[in-house]
Amino acid sequence: MANISLLGCGTWGSALAQVVAENGHRVTAWHYKKDVLDIRALSRKHPRLKGLMFHDNIHFEQDLAASLTKAECIIVAVPSHAVRKIMAQSKPFIPKKAVIVNVAKGIENDTLKTMSEVIAISLDHDMNEIVSLLHFYSKQLGKKLKRKHIIDLYIGVSTSDISFECMKENFIEVQSEDDWGSETGMIVEGKPLNSPFNPPLSIN
Repeated sequence: MANISLLGCGTWGSALAQVVAENGHRVTAWHYKKDVLDIRALSRKHPRLKGLMFHDNIHFEQDLAASLTKAECIIVAVPSHAVRKIMAQSKPFIPKKAVIVNVAKGIENDTLKTMSEVIAISLDHDMNEIVSLLHFYSKQLGKKLKRKHIIDLYIGVSTSDISFECMKENFIEVQSEDDWGSETGMIVEGKPLNSPFNPPLSIN
């Protein structure tokens, strides 16, 4: 059982936290609004995820230091415009050996940097130390795998050889060596598989 910290309790972050918790890991979920966390903790529900009851392994924490200091893996799921600020605030509390997983999607307005680039700069990390997991729905891939509905984890191979064990039973892993193309491609709905800057994909 690993200690996983989640930064951001929106729909995407909450859904990932549920999957991680269901696979036997402890999740500490952080959000900047205490009232939001209090409601989540009391109701064990997310207002935009009908039918979801938060797993008992998910603990909600408003204190940033308390949510990060024991983390073995940190999932960054905050909105793109807040990534730099939250990472700067988080930096003093992040354990040296913690794996940083970016699931934020977008480009920073002022710098046009990807979210992984923003995280790396904010934490003084090398880009190869940031694992990027981004999701999309692909009709082409769905047809190839003969499945109607799929959610994929899109991982830049050059970032890490880590297999995201806490999610692997629930997600299909799609790999590409083009980190920049992978992240920017995710911004355009349904484009990654056809993107001219992406090399051939391998599906595990």
